[in-house]
Amino acid sequence: MLNKTYGKNVTATPRHDLLVDNSYKISGSSARIVKKCAYHHCTLLCHSNLSHVRTLLTPPLIQIESNATKSVKSHVQNLFEIFEDFHYNNLINCFSDIYIGKNSLESGNIVYLCNSTFLLN
Repeated sequence: MLNKTYGKNVTATPRHDLLVDNSYKISGSSARIVKKCAYHHCTLLCHSNLSHVRTLLTPPLIQIESNATKSVKSHVQNLFEIFEDFHYNNLINCFSDIYIGKNSLESGNIVYLCNSTFLLN
């Protein structure tokens, strides 16, 4: 949708990150499987304080060893800075339209909360 509407090249990487014009990461994800449980989270930088993000992602102790997948440093930017006239309502509508299309639902089954979250009826 962003590619068609705004003429920017938004692509997914093999690690499932979203890059704009192969330069800026706007989204990342992480997953882990432990026994019979799967954990997954995804981030989408919409209107984040990027200096706080950088501080939080800088490890305090470099000597810590972990079995986790190594993080890849990337240039990041907020979605709403790249696409200045794209806002939360556009984002929610985009996600809900995709979800409705893939699951053969009617748009009347979606309830909006706080302009940033949607639930299915």
